[in-house]
Amino acid sequence: MRSAFRMVEPEPVLRPRETPGPRPNPCPVQAIRFGGSLTLVALGGEVAPDFARRIQREFHRAREPLIVVGNSNDIAGPLAGELEPAILDAIRILLRRVGR
Repeated sequence: MRSAFRMVEPEPVLRPRETPGPRPNPCPVQAIRFGGSLTLVALGGEVAPDFARRIQREFHRAREPLIVVGNSNDIAGPLAGELEPAILDAIRILLRRVGR
């Protein structure tokens, strides 16, 4: 079993002082590979079904299932859509680290 972890931080957002708004929470991303038979991608927060399917589609490999699990390592509420590109980049890096 091999595991890799990375924290995806939101980009700083410059806002006028009159319009404060919530900033997306950081999202922990972890990849765990069990031999050559299964890879698990764990994300902090609630993962939308469409985003989970996109991850599975982009990182699919024949004969080695990829399972996406939300609310792992941290429960931060729904994942912010603006973090999706950074999360995909983190997954790409982590999958390389675990040998997938």
